[in-house]
Amino acid sequence: MIISVPKLTPAEAISTILVGIGLGAVAAAFPEVNRSTFQKLEDMSARQF
Repeated sequence: MIISVPKLTPAEAISTILVGIGLGAVAAAFPEVNRSTFQKLEDMSARQF
């Protein structure tokens, strides 16, 4: 079974990468932030697209 993935525009791809970099920076700065917090942030950012 082949699942088709919608193509991102360059702006969407860049913003997705920047969100990942930003979340990584937050994780490095605040190690007490747990995994569920990041999953919630990822879900919220995914809804924007």
